[in-house]
Amino acid sequence: ELEGRRGRLARGGRTSHVGAGWGPRMRGYRRVGLVLPCMEGQWRAGDAEANWRRAHAPESGICRTLHRVENDEVVASVTALRAWNDTWLGEHLAAIPGRGGCTPGTLLLAFLEDVLPRPTCRHMVFFTKSGNAKMAGLHQRFQELTGTAEAMACAELRVWMVRRLRQVEPTGSLPLPMREARAADISLIARAASRDLGHLAARGLAMTAQGLLATDIEGAFAEQGLVRQRTVLVEDRPRPRVALLTERCSPGLCLPGLLNATWVLPLHYENAEPHGATIQHALVQLRLESNEPNRLVLAPAWVAPSSLQQAGLEHVVDATAYVLSRAGLWRYSSFLTEAYGAPREASKVSA
Repeated sequence: ELEGRRGRLARGGRTSHVGAGWGPRMRGYRRVGLVLPCMEGQWRAGDAEANWRRAHAPESGICRTLHRVENDEVVASVTALRAWNDTWLGEHLAAIPGRGGCTPGTLLLAFLEDVLPRPTCRHMVFFTKSGNAKMAGLHQRFQELTGTAEAMACAELRVWMVRRLRQVEPTGSLPLPMREARAADISLIARAASRDLGHLAARGLAMTAQGLLATDIEGAFAEQGLVRQRTVLVEDRPRPRVALLTERCSPGLCLPGLLNATWVLPLHYENAEPHGATIQHALVQLRLESNEPNRLVLAPAWVAPSSLQQAGLEHVVDATAYVLSRAGLWRYSSFLTEAYGAPREASKVSA
């Protein structure tokens, strides 16, 4: 049955492109204005295209891209990446305006039909720029119709960037060193994530106590010769006040760079000044890998910008993380079907 649904996507003269979609897809993203300057370094990494092809191998089960090609030009595209053990990340949904046959809604429906039957898809996450009125309106209507907070959650974030060379404002005291999180720290970090992001968002982003310790996804990537890791650091003190969760992924897979980023999680509410100094001290110690020109840093929207600016970070954009549960995804699929109709005429890429 699933193969029959996929077959409908390739009708109308469209065929599957085997490993041929990287260059045209990058040109399509640039054409619709989805490429931020901070993303270019990720895409120019020497192994980015080879990693993308390996991730799309039919046996990998970690990445799928659906796109529509007209005259060798990608005019619409969406990628699903298994970013955490049971969560798929939807990234770079794009369609060139004025082209018929494949709206963003049609692509998203085809994407859901491909991902939903997978046992590894218990949650889906996607990020949008804050202030995107069209997306916000669509999802507000969906939430109103579902009538339950357990279908979809929204987490408001600020996205920052740390460069290899940065100016750091001096502070009056030496920062405490950071250490790897221990078992006793995990429940504290999980509670902080649930408090700042919401219960559903924390589950989808694998920031629960169980999710923080899970490593199955590392093995799934390693089988394809790819990297997917997470490190969790806290202050080296009996009662840590801040945690840094750094996600790592082979270049070329998560195109916006969100899986090569560091999350800042304050662990306790404190007065503004001590709280800001704690975050600044932690971020001053953030070191980039030798092949990283920059790294994104994600923080809950309520965190004072001054603490990140004083650590030498540059504000990039405000973003909303939409997180759907498995039950919410089935409702979302029905909602989109009513809004856009049945999926059709997209081609699945298998590298």
